[in-house]
Amino acid sequence: MEGLTLKEANAWASEMSRIVCGTIHELLAAADKHNIDRDSAVEYFSDLFSTCLLYTSPSPRDRTRSR
Repeated sequence: MEGLTLKEANAWASEMSRIVCGTIHELLAAADKHNIDRDSAVEYFSDLFSTCLLYTSPSPRDRTRSR
């Protein structure tokens, strides 16, 4: 992680791991609850997440500083 100390980077990685593991746990629990194949649920989530990233990524125009 650029600009972070080793301690800060480790704390960030730990927090991200906790968030991802919790999200996957909830995703699989929801799939089981609704009798949906777990692989299909993960694939759907992956597609949904990719779409969210696409719409929240800055456009090239947003990356250019105005003068």
